[in-house]
Amino acid sequence: MQLIVTHFELLFIESEAAFRSGDLARAANALNTAITKHVDLVTPSSIAHLSETGGNVDDYREIITTYKNENANESAATITLEK
Repeated sequence: MQLIVTHFELLFIESEAAFRSGDLARAANALNTAITKHVDLVTPSSIAHLSETGGNVDDYREIITTYKNENANESAATITLEK
């Protein structure tokens, strides 16, 4: 399957546009949602692969939760264009 345009990609674009227009709260919200949606897209196939190969699914889920907590938690006060 080839994804041409994705919801999370549009959210990343929205985040940058909102940031550049000065709407930092909207930018932060769009960025947080984009990161979460992207991770949620790839997580099921990663879990399926781990299950098939005997990997530790619980550890992977913990890593994903930590990643979301660390990277999808921007606010108007913390967001930057680089993020």
